[in-house]
Amino acid sequence: MTPLGIIVSVLIAIYVTRAHYKVSTSDYQAQQQVKSDTAILLSSLRSIMHKGAYATSTRDSVDISSETKAISNFLTSPTGLAYYVWVDEQSSEADRIGKTDEPWRLFFLYLAELSIATDAHPAARKAADVELMFYDLREEDIRQISSYSADLMDLIASMSKNRMGNPVIAAFVSQSSDAQEEQAHFLDKMQYLKELGINDPNIELSLAIGKEEGDDAVRAALDAGADKTITTGALLYKYREQLKMFPDN
Repeated sequence: MTPLGIIVSVLIAIYVTRAHYKVSTSDYQAQQQVKSDTAILLSSLRSIMHKGAYATSTRDSVDISSETKAISNFLTSPTGLAYYVWVDEQSSEADRIGKTDEPWRLFFLYLAELSIATDAHPAARKAADVELMFYDLREEDIRQISSYSADLMDLIASMSKNRMGNPVIAAFVSQSSDAQEEQAHFLDKMQYLKELGINDPNIELSLAIGKEEGDDAVRAALDAGADKTITTGALLYKYREQLKMFPDN
């Protein structure tokens, strides 16, 4: 082999090695997956729009089930989850700078609506609204979305950090947090009644379940006569006089 041939062979080997390394990295694979899933979503939206246009010229039912299934798949995919985090970031940033018309806040609500749509014509209008959001999407946005898809722990941390920027998620998280606080408050009251010396298997059952004391503690309370159908409200009402001295009251 000539010296030039050796040099060319070495350069080709270096290029192939670098290309293989790039393709094999998780970041690159995540970007390709995000791009592929995004392309499928966009093609589904366009298909719905074309079928919606056709629906105006026929009395026949126009089937969009394959498109709605693709949208449902996107919503429950790792790429969809990465988009959730990115959209929450956009919403939080909009709040920070006082921007009130952040269109991406409607992204998942529109997709959820499309995922169960059966009428092609109104679905087409909604699909157009979603496609419009992508017109300002940049390559750096795709890289950011892909980074969440490639790193699960970073994704979870970002979900926790930015969830309050999403009005829908914030509402559910707030309800969940309130319920947890209410449950903890109820258990504190049951513990207070127990420390007063009140011997009631229903109190024991509430504490055993609420504090996850195990099957033996639950079984012991039931064997002692606890009513497994009793409500928290009924227990609080039964001991309303004793609870007047509870520190929180």
